[in-house]
Amino acid sequence: MFQLSEKQAQEIVDKMMTDIPYNINIMNHEGIIIGSGTRERVGTVHQGAVKALATGTMVEVWQDGRFEKKGTNEPIVIAGSRVGVIGISGNPDEVRPFCNIVRRPSPS
Repeated sequence: MFQLSEKQAQEIVDKMMTDIPYNINIMNHEGIIIGSGTRERVGTVHQGAVKALATGTMVEVWQDGRFEKKGTNEPIVIAGSRVGVIGISGNPDEVRPFCNIVRRPSPS
């Protein structure tokens, strides 16, 4: 299974945040934040990401929690495997359109 490194994840976060005016997090296949615009969040488990990995669908978080912020969590799927999640922090109604940037339709 493909695995993102912390270095790769942080580079992707840094690049995305130059174009998207919200905090970005990348979580690994276990839902642990491995790249973030808020560096102190790296290493924590994100429950929205855990749910997105379990279901294979985008999960919206509507209230800030201890280790998660409201926003959207979109699974990263490579070759049919869920390898991580991209999270965009903010009101889900505001950040949902940015999910289209990271979502790719399944091949027919």
